[in-house]
Amino acid sequence: MGLARGLWLFSLVTGSISFAQLCYIIPLIIWAKKRGKWEFIKGVFVASLTTILLVANCFVSVVFC
Repeated sequence: MGLARGLWLFSLVTGSISFAQLCYIIPLIIWAKKRGKWEFIKGVFVASLTTILLVANCFVSVVFC
């Protein structure tokens, strides 16, 4: 969980994740933690990391090129 959380925070700082994504990811994680659905939380992290990696290429090409 630590590595996923660290990568998620890194992507947040670099701007690879949008505000709209945060608006639905954070409530999902809070909801799942209250119900103890740890597999669901892992799935949310995997999905958000996949989105971040897909968007990061576009972000890097727009900013640095």
